[in-house]
Amino acid sequence: MSTPTLALVGLSQTERSMLFEQITALDPDAVAPLERARFGGAPGWLVSDAALARTVLTNGIGVKSRPAASQFKLGGVGARQGREVRSLKRELLLALGSLAEQEDLVHKHVAAALGAREGVLPTGLTEALTSATISLVTGTAPGSVDQTGLRNQVMQTWTLIEDANATGSRHDAFYIYLRGLLSASGSTFLSSLEARGWRREQIAEELRAMILAGWGSTAAAITSAISLGVAADLRGAFVLDEVLRLYPPSFMIGRTVAESRRGLPFERGEILLISPWLIHRSSRGWRAPLDFDPERWKDRRPGTPRWFLPFGLGPRRCPAARFARTQAQVTGSLLCTVRRPDRTEVVLLENRSPALVPAAR
Repeated sequence: MSTPTLALVGLSQTERSMLFEQITALDPDAVAPLERARFGGAPGWLVSDAALARTVLTNGIGVKSRPAASQFKLGGVGARQGREVRSLKRELLLALGSLAEQEDLVHKHVAAALGAREGVLPTGLTEALTSATISLVTGTAPGSVDQTGLRNQVMQTWTLIEDANATGSRHDAFYIYLRGLLSASGSTFLSSLEARGWRREQIAEELRAMILAGWGSTAAAITSAISLGVAADLRGAFVLDEVLRLYPPSFMIGRTVAESRRGLPFERGEILLISPWLIHRSSRGWRAPLDFDPERWKDRRPGTPRWFLPFGLGPRRCPAARFARTQAQVTGSLLCTVRRPDRTEVVLLENRSPALVPAAR
């Protein structure tokens, strides 16, 4: 008797909300660590085991499952293949790490972007935080980025990236805007990359891809922290980790099998959907996994396998993870007086990042 195949929708941006509903409807403890699935008709596997996820993400078994044309239009390091990915990611990590160390400067840019909205939960938190990142990275004046224009540009760019019938270009209007900001400015981020041979055109392209890929992720973490009543405590031991465990920046990481490996059932061309949402909520990796409990982290012994991958793993791990943590902690301190909502619900913020938000009345 054959094993039933889990039927899920595809991985495209337009299907993301429905896929999130399907994933969150699953019981993390009832789903097999590796379960056969079909994604909009394409064969593959749902991975909800940390060790298997680590194997897939660190051993070069798969490539990003985004269609090649879409990945090309997105650009950045994510569009590259081979050994150069590791070296470029390392250089980005160092450059973004230099910003993460300048907490006072991060605070200055976030505060300027929030403006009079400090103390209230902004409806435009995503564009506020992204505009703060742009002004900081490019070395332009805090609060100088037009947030409404930024959202419009990002939405238009994503529409072209996801449209299979649109040719699109990585050097589009959004790229031209970012390249212009880099023309007469400087920052430690720019200095770090330029010292390693990066051209400003390459930096603008990478910044464009980074902003598009991370759109809404930090805002989702902050909104979840406010809804949990812990925005003021994000600098505390493991509080931010626990927020990211329950509400990871991405509920799914898609890969397409590039080569088969002995001992693994994957066939070339199959889709592998790794779900941090399920991994972070499995009792195989966590005790009382649905409880918000930062104290749980103190009990984890060194060397214990980590069922925690909020920013991915391996060579394609998010290079902005350290910076995002610093920005989240700073923003939490600025919004620490926002009242915790009486009722909450889980949504997919910006159609990509799970977040605990105030429930609609």
